[in-house]
Amino acid sequence: GAGLGTGSVSILSNNTANQIATGALQLSGGITVSNPISVGSGTGTQSASGINSGGVLQSVSGTNTYSGTITNVSGSSFWVGADVGAVLNLTGSVVSVNSGLFSGGGVINYQGAGSLPTFSSFQIIGGTTFNLTSGGTNASFTPTIQVRNGTLSVSGATTKAGGTGLITINALGTLLVDDTAAALANRLNNRALTIEGGVFTYKVNGGAASSEVSTGALTTAAGGSTISIDNATGLKGSTLTWASLSQGTGATLNITGAYGTSTNKVVFTTAPTLTGGAVAATNGLLPRITVNGGEFATYNTNGVTTNAFGLQAYAGYSAAANILSVAANQTYKALYSTANSLTGNQTLNALTLTSSASGSVNVGGLSGLNPTTLTVTSGGILAVGTGSGSRLSVPVVAFGAAEAYVHVASGQTLQVDSGLSGSAALTKSLGGTLTFNRQQFVTSQVIVNDGALNLASGATNTLYYNQNLVVNRGTVDLVGGVQFVANLSN
Repeated sequence: GAGLGTGSVSILSNNTANQIATGALQLSGGITVSNPISVGSGTGTQSASGINSGGVLQSVSGTNTYSGTITNVSGSSFWVGADVGAVLNLTGSVVSVNSGLFSGGGVINYQGAGSLPTFSSFQIIGGTTFNLTSGGTNASFTPTIQVRNGTLSVSGATTKAGGTGLITINALGTLLVDDTAAALANRLNNRALTIEGGVFTYKVNGGAASSEVSTGALTTAAGGSTISIDNATGLKGSTLTWASLSQGTGATLNITGAYGTSTNKVVFTTAPTLTGGAVAATNGLLPRITVNGGEFATYNTNGVTTNAFGLQAYAGYSAAANILSVAANQTYKALYSTANSLTGNQTLNALTLTSSASGSVNVGGLSGLNPTTLTVTSGGILAVGTGSGSRLSVPVVAFGAAEAYVHVASGQTLQVDSGLSGSAALTKSLGGTLTFNRQQFVTSQVIVNDGALNLASGATNTLYYNQNLVVNRGTVDLVGGVQFVANLSN
């Protein structure tokens, strides 16, 4: 026991409009409390958030357990917290029809044996890890779920969501579906999933095939999102299924792990539309999506031959060893061993620059009164390889009305001496460095999802003047220059 006797505990505020309840029950030193607790904060939009939003029930140090029933009796929401380095085990029931927020930066383990909480919404904030491992029933767990900052881990032999509410993973959030110890199909109960620059991780069971099937859509909103498939233990089969794929402006997606085979798949009931190729469904690709940070993605084809393996690495590059010989609907891979200099205008579907130990790659062209223009119709440029980096020095690279996606893999630098032009957004993704060495002419917003964007040293307005600049997980270095933007946001 913890010295609170056998009675119930109440932490309530009065009904003054917009009052926030700042009372809290703080636990420390590795104790267990079994008393039932009632929390509330008046009516309407009032929230029981505790002291400095640390939680109306708060573990401040050590590993503490609350085994009593927690009932939210009034107000719009209540907060439960575990400070950094602290652990809070919740082994009783939680009863609430309002919002539940979990904060503090520590670890909260929900291990209740009864029904899962009946929140209206469920949020993880403040870098908190929330482990949902209840052995209880799932039908009551129906809230919308938002992982704003921290990790929500769902595991256990019977733990799964109920309801149909949207699940959202924000830029600092991770949703982990963990089948390591027990494979349980459809833990997310056919819910739609939106990733806004966050991470969805799927851990595959080591002894049996695992699957997560949803009749809801997968949406990647603005930001560099990640889907990570962890199949390291046992190398068993796995299938991730969504109804469809939708991607907003500035949305890029990198999918890591083992997939794209007959036994390990990421699939959609409605196949995403591929871009480019003589026959798009056979030879096309997905310019926003990368495979393990090293290749464009495609779907139900490897770019040469169709299959039923879902998302997979693209391999349908033009066989031409000279960029001048590539057909307009094809995708070209520039290597150290290929001829990469344009003596006239050229159109490609997408472009990959692959550095190697032999040397860097430079895709160039003629300047002068009639400068060479390289048009990239899908908007996709990918810089990868084992060397230090690549260079793009065609005088003009045109995207037209297509959104431009410049993916630079971690450890790589893409030097751009070209002038990029287009009327839609330009998005930089992956962990490498994109360096603009001259003024650019993309007349829309520039979005940095990951890695670094370096502007021309000492220059004024390397990016097109008075456009929005969105910096998500990445960084922008002015390199001693000046850039005028309409709006700076993340």
